[in-house]
Amino acid sequence: MTLRRQILLLPLLPVAIVLALMIGGMVYVGQHSLSLTYRQARVDAQEVLRSALDAKLTEAASLAVFISNMPSIRKAVAARDDMDLESRFKESFSELREQAGVKQLQFHIPPATSLIRLHQLDKRGDDLSEYRHIIVEANRSARVLTGVERGAFGVGLRGVAPVSHEGKHVGTVEIGFDMDDVFLKNLSAMTANNYEFYLVPNAAAAAAGDADPSGVKRVASSHGGPEFLTPEVVMTALSGKDHAFRMDLDGVTQVGSAYVMRDFSGDAVGVVVTVSPSMLATELATLEITVTALALIASLTLSGGIAWLFSNRLIATMARLSRATREVAEGRADTAIEGAERRDEIGDMARALQVFRENLAETARMSAALRAEEEAARRSEAARAAQERAALAAQAQVEAAAAQQRQHLEAEEREAARRRAERARAQLEEQERVVSALAAGLEALSRGDLGCTLEAALPGEYDRLRAHFNSAVEQLALALQQIGTSAGRIDSEAGKLAQIGTTLAQSTERNAAALEETAAALTELTASVSSAAEGAVAARDMAAVARGKAESGAQVVRDAVGAMAQIEGSSQAISRITGVIDDIAFQTNLLALNAGVEAARAGEAGRGFAVVASEVRALAQRSSEAAREISGLISTSSTQVQSGVKLVGQTGEALAQIVASVRDIYDRMGEIAASAGEQANGIAEINGVVSQLDQTTQRTAEMSDQSAAAGRALAAEGGELIQTVQRFHFGPAQHSLGARFAAE
Repeated sequence: MTLRRQILLLPLLPVAIVLALMIGGMVYVGQHSLSLTYRQARVDAQEVLRSALDAKLTEAASLAVFISNMPSIRKAVAARDDMDLESRFKESFSELREQAGVKQLQFHIPPATSLIRLHQLDKRGDDLSEYRHIIVEANRSARVLTGVERGAFGVGLRGVAPVSHEGKHVGTVEIGFDMDDVFLKNLSAMTANNYEFYLVPNAAAAAAGDADPSGVKRVASSHGGPEFLTPEVVMTALSGKDHAFRMDLDGVTQVGSAYVMRDFSGDAVGVVVTVSPSMLATELATLEITVTALALIASLTLSGGIAWLFSNRLIATMARLSRATREVAEGRADTAIEGAERRDEIGDMARALQVFRENLAETARMSAALRAEEEAARRSEAARAAQERAALAAQAQVEAAAAQQRQHLEAEEREAARRRAERARAQLEEQERVVSALAAGLEALSRGDLGCTLEAALPGEYDRLRAHFNSAVEQLALALQQIGTSAGRIDSEAGKLAQIGTTLAQSTERNAAALEETAAALTELTASVSSAAEGAVAARDMAAVARGKAESGAQVVRDAVGAMAQIEGSSQAISRITGVIDDIAFQTNLLALNAGVEAARAGEAGRGFAVVASEVRALAQRSSEAAREISGLISTSSTQVQSGVKLVGQTGEALAQIVASVRDIYDRMGEIAASAGEQANGIAEINGVVSQLDQTTQRTAEMSDQSAAAGRALAAEGGELIQTVQRFHFGPAQHSLGARFAAE
């Protein structure tokens, strides 16, 4: 795989991994949020139902307390006068049933004996203590009690108030509302939820004849359609675990739950089913999928474009620098190097490569000069060898001429002896003089005196011998002078060659030291870049941890907002309850006012009832004032809760911005880590090239040292040759000829 593709893939790979993790996290968070939304919808529906049940129980208890505070009622219960109670409530119970929805109105005497049922006048005097535990407890403790209990007409919402007369507890009065279709439909109209109530078997109630023990059956529903749950599921929910489910109703996804309704004693009497529409959750899930897909496409497109641009620029720069490095390594000193003006690591590499190019040019120049000096030394050595050969040839000629001359002389002597015996002595004297002159010349020549020419003319033909001798000596002197001159040049050039070799060796050693320092600096730079890459990876990991903590904080803020919303919903439910209390107080005030009017019409006989009506009006007025105070407190609390919601929302926005910033830091740190890693690899490659150049420079230094040593050896040989030539002595004529030869 090419470096371009590696650089292109390196940022895309962590981006893809991060996106996959983010998408997985978003899907998980979305599913979890959807589950929480469904759960919250179920909890809200259950809370609304419980609030409505509590309101009904409170209404039942309020009516029971109102009735128990009537003096005539207290007196009739104390006297156990069921006929008086029947006459008083026979008509008003019908109004309570129609206007307030009261289904049961019953009076009891301790411990739990039915005194009269206004809703079932033909059944009275039976003992309810076996299964009506709320009545037993109310008579025992003389307290107002509320609760759900099973009765002869099914499960009812009961409110029981104690009745006392002259400071003595005499019985209880009970107001009951049915858990019927009307109640659930009214609640469904207010909340847009659907409700069902399933009655479950009860052995004690079945034995008393108040319930059907054959099995589970739905006794109340807000929609009138098919049952939401089967009897088996109801019995499963009856085990104590909340049963959650989802279903489609009228084309809308609904979330439902079933929980057990327990009576005053804690026994299960039925299962309540709440079903809520989840259109908001469905829309949120769809929006989440859309946003996730768009974010994925945008992130991949943006990261890919950035990686492509960055990789093109970096690869182009590295390619040019690599090409220049290769050309410099090949010995091309005219290579153009780009990027030296940059202030980053690439600029440092380009400037270092410029130094290598300059050192390479200097090395090439000095190598050319060394080759020129070697060529000059070679030519001088050839000339010296030629001169030595000429001198040896001249000496051989002199010796051959001398030998020939001796032969000629011997022949002449023999001939002279034969032909001129009489001139033997004269010729002997001439020969002795010639031999003496030649001997003197040869003796001087053997001593190295090249100025020993024979000046005195020899007799006869001997004078030619003198001329040949003088010519041979002159040629030998010229040859030796030429050899001395060449030896001097060789010595001078060899000295220069040794000096140049030494200088080149020193320069090469300095270059090698500079290359070693550069290699060490590149090694440190590689370590620094690697450390920076590791630091970038660690910083990216820390950014990931910070992002996780920030997202957890954002989730905590969202949970806090949800809790605030629940508190606000509870406040609104309490506000509705206080409104109901206020309405009850208003209706009670109207009833008391009507009672006062009727008492006034009755005259003296209705005076006591007028007093009771006045007290009822005062009680209703206090209840209305208390309800208004509670409403004011709840309004203030709602305002504070809304302010808290706003502050928490602002906190959530700030955390969302922090999460976005941390995510951006995480992406940037990933890019920095990838870039630092790639730079470390590039610097490592350049470090290898520098090491090769360092080795080459070391070998050049060794060759320069060898050349300098060879030059010094050649200079020593030239000095010895000069000393050898200096052992000879030249005459004035030879000195002038040698000077002219040296000048030429």
